[in-house]
Amino acid sequence: MQGQFIWYELLTTDTKAASAFYGSVAGWVAKDSGMPAIDYTICDLPGYEMGLAGMMALTDDMCEQNVPPHWLGYVYVDDVDAKTAEFADKGSTTLMPPHDIPGIGRFSVMRDPQSAAICLMQPVMPEGPMPSCPQPGSPALSAGTNFMRMTVPRPCRSIPRCSTGNSCPPTISAPWAPT
Repeated sequence: MQGQFIWYELLTTDTKAASAFYGSVAGWVAKDSGMPAIDYTICDLPGYEMGLAGMMALTDDMCEQNVPPHWLGYVYVDDVDAKTAEFADKGSTTLMPPHDIPGIGRFSVMRDPQSAAICLMQPVMPEGPMPSCPQPGSPALSAGTNFMRMTVPRPCRSIPRCSTGNSCPPTISAPWAPT
């Protein structure tokens, strides 16, 4: 699994609207993750036990930095700490150093030399067999992968994005913006 995308996450300003949208276009069903102290949504496909993607609201800090709503991919790595160091040695910037999510796994968030963000993840594997999930290439998974491939030439628009009312200025100075 080393190097494969294993999870997708949408960071957005309106998780309820996003849940409704992806439910209508991809057939995903949104449900609360049940994780304490975090408002995190899991997107499922009916008939499968394993979630396809996650969703959460942009944090106030992200909004203050004018980070727009975006999809973020998680790539499986055998050792998050070592791979984070390797990414940094090869020119990436560490946006979030390696840390643990109890019962979920260890991850970091990196910005590559082209300014794209990516998460490195070593999940905690369940005991016993993996829960059922759609096979690679199924319509639901293809939809998630295609969402990740969509690009917008200039993500900023002159509309408020965050609860703070921030909107992107003409000149961007956000962690994801080209330098």
